[in-house]
Amino acid sequence: MKRFFPLGLFLAVFSSTAQQQYQKSDWEERYEEQLREQRLQEEGIKMLPAFPKKENLIEFDMGPTADFRFFVDPMSLTVSDGVVRYTVVARSPSGVENVAYEALRCDVRQYRMYATGRADGTWAPRLTPWRDYPRASSTDWHHTLARDYFCQSNREPVRTPKEAIDALRHGGLLKTR
Repeated sequence: MKRFFPLGLFLAVFSSTAQQQYQKSDWEERYEEQLREQRLQEEGIKMLPAFPKKENLIEFDMGPTADFRFFVDPMSLTVSDGVVRYTVVARSPSGVENVAYEALRCDVRQYRMYATGRADGTWAPRLTPWRDYPRASSTDWHHTLARDYFCQSNREPVRTPKEAIDALRHGGLLKTR
C-alpha cells in the first residue's frame, strides 16, 4: 500500500493542474465563432439584426412580482414560417442589461436563442435547440410574450411584425380569432 502513495499523490497533483482554467487561443475562439455563425446560416438566419437602441425599445408587462423590466426591440421583429423572431432586453433593478435574439414557435410552445448581446454592442452567436417554455413566472418572458403578444389563442403566430408591435404598445393581443 505504501508503494502506491507517491503515484496517488502524483495523480492528484496532475489532475488538479489539468483542471485549472483552460485558456483558449485566439484561433480557437475565432473558429468557434465561425462555426456558430455557420450554424445560424444553416437555420435560415442570414444576418443577425442590428443591436437594439434604448430609444426604440418597447417595454412589456411581466406582472407585479417581476424584479426585472423587459423590453422588445421592434426593429428586430420578424414573422415567417410560423416563427416569431425578436430581440429581448432584460434590465435588472441596478440597470444591468441582458440582451438576446430569440424565436418563438406558437404551435408547439417552444423557443430558441440565436445570439446573446455583448457589452460592446455586438452579438455572440449562440444557437440553442428548440425548448418548451415553462409556464408563467416572474422571469419567464417566453411564456408572457407568446401568451400576450406574439401568439393567437389558436396557437397561430401574429401575421405581421406590425401586429406584434401594436400588441406590445397596447398591452396585448385582442384574442378574438
